[in-house]
Amino acid sequence: EIWPLVRIIVEGYPLFTFQERAFLVSQKISEHLVFDGRGMSKADREASAKNDGLWLILTDSPCREAGHRLRTSSGHCIQCDTANIAFARRHHERGYVYIAASPKAKLIKVGCTRDISHRANMLNVHRYAESDDWTIIAYSKTENMGKVEFEVHAELSSIRAPGKYLKDGRWQDTRELFQGKLQKVWDAYRAKPAHVPAAHKWQAKDIAKYVFVPGR
Repeated sequence: EIWPLVRIIVEGYPLFTFQERAFLVSQKISEHLVFDGRGMSKADREASAKNDGLWLILTDSPCREAGHRLRTSSGHCIQCDTANIAFARRHHERGYVYIAASPKAKLIKVGCTRDISHRANMLNVHRYAESDDWTIIAYSKTENMGKVEFEVHAELSSIRAPGKYLKDGRWQDTRELFQGKLQKVWDAYRAKPAHVPAAHKWQAKDIAKYVFVPGR
């Protein structure tokens, strides 16, 4: 069924269909959070949305799968896969980017969270990399935790290690584990949130003891 277009007569609101408005309501997303990118090139609308601090875009370039127009600021359809909403929200959310270490697995994890005090415990509950001795060894509070985490991961792609964790009774794959020199992880991590004030950063005093030698 094709829903008719309806203009919202309120300044700042984009042109949504009934279906799109219903979808936003179902996902508890305010229409004010959607950038009106109609009539703009992909590069221009994504850059403009970023400048406005918005992470969802209304486009006039329908997705290939179902003709949807609502995208993340990275271009992913949020109606075909609502998981893209959580990813995009986390990408732009305030929180902590951290380094965790497991001496048992000799692995380093770089992740992000809104609750740093709760994270170490949950890593052990979920048995990341099938280990239960995870310790947070550094963190930085940032305005865009998902973005910073992604950039650090990109820098460390060459030393990414396979792993899994337990969630809802099932083992899930993870791409947040790294194996190699802690210094390389530390350099990549420290460079990205370099603008973060010192008061919003922390590192363990005994961080040097988490320099693992892979395979030993």
